[in-house]
Amino acid sequence: MPAAPLHPSFAAVISSTRNPVYAKQKLSPSRSRGWLFVRLLLAVFVFSSPCLSRADSLEDAARVLARRVAAVPQRERRFILSWQNHSSLAEENSEALKQSFAAELGSEILVEKQDPSAPQLQVSVEESPAFYLLIVSVPAASGEVIRMARIARAALTSNGSSGVRFRLSKELIWLQREPILDAVEMGEDPGKLGPLLILNRDSLSLYRHENDRWELQDSKRVPTTEKTVRAPRGEIRLSAGTEKQDSLVLPGQTCDIAIAEKVELNCRAASHTWRDGILLASPCDRGVWWLKAESGDWSVPDRLSLRNSSVPKSASSVAELDLPGPALSVSNGQRTRSDTAVVFNLSTGNYEVYRITLACGN
Repeated sequence: MPAAPLHPSFAAVISSTRNPVYAKQKLSPSRSRGWLFVRLLLAVFVFSSPCLSRADSLEDAARVLARRVAAVPQRERRFILSWQNHSSLAEENSEALKQSFAAELGSEILVEKQDPSAPQLQVSVEESPAFYLLIVSVPAASGEVIRMARIARAALTSNGSSGVRFRLSKELIWLQREPILDAVEMGEDPGKLGPLLILNRDSLSLYRHENDRWELQDSKRVPTTEKTVRAPRGEIRLSAGTEKQDSLVLPGQTCDIAIAEKVELNCRAASHTWRDGILLASPCDRGVWWLKAESGDWSVPDRLSLRNSSVPKSASSVAELDLPGPALSVSNGQRTRSDTAVVFNLSTGNYEVYRITLACGN
């Protein structure tokens, strides 16, 4: 799908950043007003937007920008977030930026997409030869207001650990003999277990942890495809930020998930790509990290690795965790404060679900 066209003021900023000499040329009277606006906008950008150094993170830039947006006198106080990545920044890095930006603004400002009356808060990730640019168009009392931040490309060459030592830990929360395709903890309290969604080959089941045991609350059969799938696969995807539409991804299909006392599925044909890793929030530095399984071979024990979400996937890991078998899935649990990993234990033959958390120190 082609990228959405830039707002004229956005395009002007990018062009002026790439070719600053143009701003010094003599302007004709007929174009003076338009160029004056661009000059003023560029001046605001150069002198007031923060530039992140190597010691800072992408998430810091997003949080700082969110605070500047919240300070704008606004015509409306509640918005729908529209996030577009028009740059070469990796999607996992863009997603980390989006989550940090949305978390900093909070639910009092950002609303769900289902609210048609709320105006859009448009955020665009752009780039110049030296910087990644975050540009926000804010509907304000005085008209459209632009707020921007820039991040030096060189800042993405370090591993971003900032001297903090990390440790991955796992806690076994579920096991069974039947195959598990995916599992996700849906709770908001890291001190409590569950609720737990388990995706088996033919059903999606919801369990709640009560009286020190798991109790089945509801289960729904999942639709099957007409084509034979050699290796069954599925993913439970919890929505991030203020987007509340959780989904179930199956070969050739996507199902919206609604959970109250019962599990409701609304499925439709769709094409998609399988995820290659997942985000995990850090209690050590407020950063968001990239967690993924390393092996890809389902016949040998696997290992989870943790990397800075702001650097290429080829960068060295900052923490690792050995598993008793291949990792069949790694998913967001408890809204990125913990993740869940489904592992086939080669010694016992059980399918096991682990809660994965990140701690500081050795």
